[in-house]
Amino acid sequence: MATPDELRLRAMLAETMPGGGTSSDSLFTDEDISALLSESGGVLAAAAAEGWRRKAGIYAAMVNVSDAGQSRALGELQGKALAMAAEFERSAPMRAQQLRARPVGTRANLSARGG
Repeated sequence: MATPDELRLRAMLAETMPGGGTSSDSLFTDEDISALLSESGGVLAAAAAEGWRRKAGIYAAMVNVSDAGQSRALGELQGKALAMAAEFERSAPMRAQQLRARPVGTRANLSARGG
């Protein structure tokens, strides 16, 4: 069962699941959400900033698509995700900066590193 903070973080990341859905219907599994909160020391804004940066990384590979007179500007998603990360980072600058300085791919607890 998701905690209230996990549900709030999902909402902040625009990762709410449809009725009857599971975390596999989202970019972030329940474990990912829990890890974001843990790595941020429980600071929701810092967890959201990191989550949006991770979404930007996923979106970086997307391209604009044009087919049969319709187009989708998927390439713009990365910029929008980075803008959201910056918004949340302003709410929790110190913790967000520590997360950003962490080597990519690690899930080390920042409190163990003095963060």
